Amino acid sequence: MRLIIAVLVVLGLFYAPVEAYNTCTNFEVISDNSTHYNAPPSIFGDQVVWASEGNIVAHNLSNGVLEQITNDYWWKEDVEIFENRVVWVEYGPIAQIRGCDFGLNGFRGGCLENDSKIWITNTVSLKTDPVLFEGKLVWSEYDGNDFEIVGCDFGLNGFRGGCLENDSKIWITNNGYDDKNPDLFEGKLVWEFFENDWNIGFYDFLKGSSLRLMELGDQRGPKILKKEHRFYVVYSSNELNEDDIFYYSLNSKSKRKLNLIDGYDEWNVEVNNFGNISLFWQTSKLGISNLEGFDGEFIDASINGIDNQKELDLYGNKLVFQIINSGKEEIWISYC
Repeated sequence: MRLIIAVLVVLGLFYAPVEAYNTCTNFEVISDNSTHYNAPPSIFGDQVVWASEGNIVAHNLSNGVLEQITNDYWWKEDVEIFENRVVWVEYGPIAQIRGCDFGLNGFRGGCLENDSKIWITNTVSLKTDPVLFEGKLVWSEYDGNDFEIVGCDFGLNGFRGGCLENDSKIWITNNGYDDKNPDLFEGKLVWEFFENDWNIGFYDFLKGSSLRLMELGDQRGPKILKKEHRFYVVYSSNELNEDDIFYYSLNSKSKRKLNLIDGYDEWNVEVNNFGNISLFWQTSKLGISNLEGFDGEFIDASINGIDNQKELDLYGNKLVFQIINSGKEEIWISYC
């Protein structure tokens, strides 16, 4: 462990004197060693999904089996999983949102390799960054002028706002800015938008209220974190002349800088609403990019001899991420 000066860290309702780093253990490669391109992973429960060589694969952590979900020539990326449902962007040749459901395996819409997958969109426009929560799906879509946030609800399938291919989708934003990189949790939606610099938009579906977090510099990669019944927007910002991790309380309308040591960059934060480990992010403290987290104390997930960890996701005590190793992109897992 590497000792640092003891300070008092405040996050939500708990206070933790931080005197040392905890560490993650049992680092393991879970991608196929014969592959070279493995896109950023997504995890829920024991299923880890990602795009490998342009097709979707799933690694079941309960039995160690790596299986194909798709196996065709159309390129796929931006994979997301929530519960049994998986979605991705497929370039066939126009970018569309497609998906499958592990609960339908063996039938139309299932996630077995030979199951017929569903089309969620059919419009002629670029789509990126799909995000799932329960029955809702949101993504960023180019409307001919800029990117907007669009969504649908699987519970409305067959009606306006549903997620079937021919259902009319809901345009959540409609402005003159690029709206990208959404995140969704329990009826609360955040995204980044560009107006002179990058800022954060927020919308509460339950209250019908919205908020714009416009600070100095760029605010990037916002995520919704729920801790002790309070909601936070966690993001990275360069307002102090380097990239730092901040969290903004939606209850108290106040923000705090999380990381302690100045002189390094921290970015690409991910949150965990399904376990004790609240946050992980990329940091330049040890080199190009390694991983660091927080659960009341800071957590070190760096690997000796590896200096390019990135594109992480987490669930429970499981951390999955991408590594560039000898010119190959690999997917790894660790337990924290």
